[in-house]
Amino acid sequence: MEKERETNLKHWEEQDAVLLKHREEAYNIGGAEQAARLAKQGKKPMRDLVKMLIDPGTDFYELGLDAGYDIGKKLLYGGEIYESEKRGHIPGGGVITGVGTVMGKDCMIFANENRYAAGTYFPITLKKHMRAQAIAEQCELPCIYIADSGGINLPLQVGCFADDGHFGTMFYNMCRMSAKGIRQYTLSTGGNTAGGAYIVYLASESIMIEKMAYAFLAGPPWSNRPSVKPFPQKIWVVPMSTPSIPAAAITSSEPRKRELQNSAP
Repeated sequence: MEKERETNLKHWEEQDAVLLKHREEAYNIGGAEQAARLAKQGKKPMRDLVKMLIDPGTDFYELGLDAGYDIGKKLLYGGEIYESEKRGHIPGGGVITGVGTVMGKDCMIFANENRYAAGTYFPITLKKHMRAQAIAEQCELPCIYIADSGGINLPLQVGCFADDGHFGTMFYNMCRMSAKGIRQYTLSTGGNTAGGAYIVYLASESIMIEKMAYAFLAGPPWSNRPSVKPFPQKIWVVPMSTPSIPAAAITSSEPRKRELQNSAP
């Protein structure tokens, strides 16, 4: 019996080590190179922003951290299509979700993993995002979106458009929760294109960082393809009727988010 116990203990300790390795990869996706790229843009990794957002001394209870690991080898929600686009491994599933306390209130927090594929959404990303929304709705948790996303990852749009439970559903969920009085807040920390822009537009309140946050339903790169008459980028930049803060004061956006949350009913 003792030998069996030791064998079982060794097995599960090895499994724990594998799990922790997976999670460490999700925490540090892209490594030093991606961290340096963000720093050059004046940005911080999303988990750093989450830590700044939640109340001091409280924890962030992350959900679905193991999503997307070797997704190309999974027959369900994954498979060959991921491998064909060299996206067979998405540690963390492309979005950070979890529960954190802001101004004493439990909130569901979403943050696009902008260190991987410009924070775009894969089918597994959508599933993780909407599962967190379902939990938020059932528990009546306000939602806070830290948005920096290029929308759907177009090479892998199969499984993202356009059925029930696909990409449009996550915006529908925002609107339904807002109508129920479950507040939806967005902090835009970068360029949000197409579906990423809807996360900004459909929130109860949005904060945009001056000279850093943009929202395009399409954008100059799309319009400047050979079949369309080119447009200068400046005509696409339209002032938003949302609070705006200087880019140099990015840290001050988190207290502002906390202030909005505290004033919500």
